Amino acid sequence: MTTCEHCKRTTNTAVIDHNQDGKCLATFDSELQSYKKGCGYKTAHKLDKKFVDDLIS
Repeated sequence: MTTCEHCKRTTNTAVIDHNQDGKCLATFDSELQSYKKGCGYKTAHKLDKKFVDDLIS
């Protein structure tokens, strides 16, 4: 686990978007044991959004 440099949330390193200066695509909520959309989701490429959507569902 690491912390997103932009939103400061804890996230899995596999869902950091290096094409967007390291913004996170998804963050892990340890209390709920699930992923949520991160700060880079809205501006991510279509395939990256699909990956996050699949991860969350």
